[in-house]
Amino acid sequence: MKQTVPQYHNKFLLIVIILFLITNISFANNIDKNAVIDRCKHGSVLPKITKFYINMTHEKTIPKDGCLIMKENVNNPAKSNQRSVRITVPPGFCSWDDGWNDCETDRSRVEFYDGEGVGARNGVVYNFSIYIPKEVNLSQNTKWNKRHKNTIFLSQLNTRTENHYSSLVMLVWTDHSGLIFQTYDNFNWDISEETKMSNSTPVSQKGRWIDIRYEVDVYPNQKGKLKIYADNKMIYERYQHPTIKNGGSVSLKLGIYNYRVSEMREPRTSQYVYYDDINKKVTSH
Repeated sequence: MKQTVPQYHNKFLLIVIILFLITNISFANNIDKNAVIDRCKHGSVLPKITKFYINMTHEKTIPKDGCLIMKENVNNPAKSNQRSVRITVPPGFCSWDDGWNDCETDRSRVEFYDGEGVGARNGVVYNFSIYIPKEVNLSQNTKWNKRHKNTIFLSQLNTRTENHYSSLVMLVWTDHSGLIFQTYDNFNWDISEETKMSNSTPVSQKGRWIDIRYEVDVYPNQKGKLKIYADNKMIYERYQHPTIKNGGSVSLKLGIYNYRVSEMREPRTSQYVYYDDINKKVTSH
C-alpha cells in the first residue's frame, strides 16, 4: 500500500522553513551582543573614546541599543583602542522630552553631544571619524543615487545661549552626493553654503573611516573663525565672523538625526553608523 505524506505535514514543513528564513534575516540585522562593551551613558565619558562627558538627546526615551560602545571585530569597525560607538535608529522609532517631540514633528534621532561646550575667547578643535557601512541604506530610499526629500544629519556643530540654539555646521548624507557640509552664517536655519568632499563619491565614502575636523575661534564678534577639514584636507574656511552670540558656547553633536521621516520608503530598515577618535582641544585666547 502506497504511503502519502499528510497535507498538514507539508504545511508544517513550509511554516518551519519560513520561520527559519525570517529568523536568519532577523539575526543578520541584529546587533552583535557579544561585542557590546557598554551603553552610552548620559553625563559620562565614552571610555577610551572621549575624555569629555557626553549628554544624550532625549536621553530618557532613546532605544536601549541606540548608542553602544562596541568591541572591534569583523562586524564592528574601530579606528583605535579596539572599540567604537555604534549609533542605531530602528525603523518606526521616535523620541521626545519635555521640550520637543520628534513623534509629532516628522523626525527621529539618536544623538550624543559635548556636555561641556566651549565658551567665548577660546579656540577649539573637534576631531572625529565616521564609518558608514556599505550595506546600510541611510536614506531609506529605494532608488540609489537619486535625490530624496528626507534629510539625514550625521554631525552638528552647534552654537547656543540660554535663549538661542542654531548650528554653524550640519553634516548631511545624500545618496546623490554623499557627505555635504552645510554652513550657516546668520544664527538661523538658512543654509549659507554647501561644501562637498572633492574627488569623492557616495560609494567611495562608505566602508571606510573618514576623518573630520572642525576648528573654531569662539567669539561673538569679528574675531570668530571656522575651518572644516575632511580626510585631512581643508575644504572650508570663514574668517572675521561671529561664531556665538553674547554669553554663548559651541559644542559638537554626533549621531543620526532624520527630518521628514514620512518621506522614507517602505519597508524600512535600521540606520546605523560608527564613530571613533572623538576628541577636542581647547586653547585660551
